[in-house]
Amino acid sequence: MKLQDNFFSESVEAILLETLNKNTTLTEIGISGNRFSHSCLAKVKKITQRNIKMIEEQEPNKLKAEIYRLNYEKQKLDNAKKKLKDQQDEIAKVQEYKKDLQSQMIHIKQEEEQKRKKLQEQIAQQKEQIRTKEQMINEKRKKLEMVRL
Repeated sequence: MKLQDNFFSESVEAILLETLNKNTTLTEIGISGNRFSHSCLAKVKKITQRNIKMIEEQEPNKLKAEIYRLNYEKQKLDNAKKKLKDQQDEIAKVQEYKKDLQSQMIHIKQEEEQKRKKLQEQIAQQKEQIRTKEQMINEKRKKLEMVRL
């Protein structure tokens, strides 16, 4: 900004300093040829240096903010990976438990099938015994009837 040779006096200093203090992008101001005090000139120089420093730090600050954001995202990703691994481990445990149960179920079915076959054999034997005893009873009835006649 060029404000040289405008014959500004000390009465404008406060307004100028207040305005410059609010401005964070102004890095150069030409105010020679005016009647500003040395204190005002030093403050103006300090303000422009502050603005230069802010502009220089703006990019690193953006990068720092991006680094913080990426670190946060990495932490979230690490947490998600851990949770996924825990869930996969839990799934593996459940699948192993399922296999054990299926194996037990097959074993129980085999045992029950063997018991059923034994019971069927016993039933068949008892039916055979009943049939033979019924035949014996029938024969004895016939003999008894023959003896009565």
